[in-house]
Amino acid sequence: MKTASCREVRELDARVVAEWKIPSLLLMENAGRGLAEVFLANAARLCGGVSPRRVLICCGKGNNGGDGFVLFRRLEMFGIDCRLLVVGTPESYRGDALTNLEIVCAATSRSPEKIFFFDGSSQAFDRLEVELAQADWAVDALLGTGAIGALRSPFDSVVGALNRSGKPVYAVDIPSGLNADDGTVATDAVRAKLTTTLAVAKPGLLLESAKRYVGELYVADIGVPVEPFLRREER
Repeated sequence: MKTASCREVRELDARVVAEWKIPSLLLMENAGRGLAEVFLANAARLCGGVSPRRVLICCGKGNNGGDGFVLFRRLEMFGIDCRLLVVGTPESYRGDALTNLEIVCAATSRSPEKIFFFDGSSQAFDRLEVELAQADWAVDALLGTGAIGALRSPFDSVVGALNRSGKPVYAVDIPSGLNADDGTVATDAVRAKLTTTLAVAKPGLLLESAKRYVGELYVADIGVPVEPFLRREER
């Protein structure tokens, strides 16, 4: 399986936007669609043939969270009842992630119970526990490849809650807390049943030591052929 480091993938994204004139917002939409396709094709099989009816999607502030917002919309389109945990406040979001947050907020304006903003308070943790108890699957869209080192608050507590819940977890791009380049875990990491990484596999995801965190691994394309850009990087 072809791999690329996190730095190479970031450079690939930048080149695609600059040279091919593909808007980064479109790349995020493509990523979310690919994430949904993999989930819909595998979730029931991984749970004894039982299709998911309710999914809790946990989103951080970066592009990983933005991918999770797109995934939320896509799964709702297929009739899955989704709930969205959003770390922070709307004011703390920027760029494409903010755009997709605004879209899901508008789309759920008549169902405000579908979204809750997580501030790390005891009330927020109580809501998280309730949502996990009612979910068939949870989605980890908390931290992407740019986050390295020990998990910080409140992400460490959310990851702990996901792991304790006993619910199958779907990781977006990488399991939060896992170093995608070398497969190391500084403190803790999401233990996913299914991971879909975007554009190209990252080397740390393929290591034997990472399997307990990654689960089954798939690669979703983002709408561009990555090989030409990776070959240029190698020269």
